Amino acid sequence: MKILFGLLLLATLGPGGGGAPVLYDIPYGHYDPSLKLDWYPPYVSTGADPVLVFLHGGLPPDGTKGAVATHYKSFLELLRLNGIAVAAVEFTPYPAYHYPDQLHDVQLAVQYLRSEAATYALDPERIGVWGVSSGSLLAGWLAFSENGANPHGTLIEQQSTRPLLYVGFDGITDFTLLVPTFTGAFFGQQIIQSVDPALLLEASITWEICNIPREYTPPVCTLYGSTFGTPPLDDEHDGYFGHVFELAMRECEPEANALSRYEVSDAQLDQFTREILPGIMIRFGMDGPKLTVHKK
Repeated sequence: MKILFGLLLLATLGPGGGGAPVLYDIPYGHYDPSLKLDWYPPYVSTGADPVLVFLHGGLPPDGTKGAVATHYKSFLELLRLNGIAVAAVEFTPYPAYHYPDQLHDVQLAVQYLRSEAATYALDPERIGVWGVSSGSLLAGWLAFSENGANPHGTLIEQQSTRPLLYVGFDGITDFTLLVPTFTGAFFGQQIIQSVDPALLLEASITWEICNIPREYTPPVCTLYGSTFGTPPLDDEHDGYFGHVFELAMRECEPEANALSRYEVSDAQLDQFTREILPGIMIRFGMDGPKLTVHKK
């Protein structure tokens, strides 16, 4: 009987195998048609599940919220199999919109999820953020900038925008390290050289870590490829951005730093995500991991 029960359980865990369906294009805001998210529930829900908010890199059509299921399918499945929901969020595009517009977008997405916790069977106290490339930058803004909660606003606006942890792949952490001719799209300019230097500094995650008061600082898990250059940098994925990120955390947030992990390597992404899953689950107060994705 135990063997039969185990086979029946595993048959329900995975694409097409039961559980709540994926929900696409859920509006979380109304000031722009791009403000939608896709909801990937865990395959087995507890009724109050932790959530990792996914923020994609690039620009449409190459970069969209759908990248979570095309470029990061194994990690997505690994999270869902182990009881973690994923909300893949679309936000307003660069450069038509620019800093801090996208920050406000994703703050609203987190507030929406918290306000609709019962609808999606999620735990509003266990929301983390996961960003890739420009999405990693955006996730960093969300994690280390001021809390966007408005105590006098609507029910949604009153919610905290604070994530419980930050997972970032290949993100810019300090704009002052870039070559002057690097794109200024994040700020509505053609090149970085045209942006006010004070704004570049204040929009850098390393500056935010050390200069913005927070109720708490989330632990960090970052990954960069094996490239490790010398400033000024022309590669937005250079491992040097991870290096200065770690230095800032070590200096200004030693407690969160002690719970964090930083990696600059050429490790396979699937291997890295399997390795960081236990830390993510610990941060969410979970046991595990118990299940893994088996490639066919």
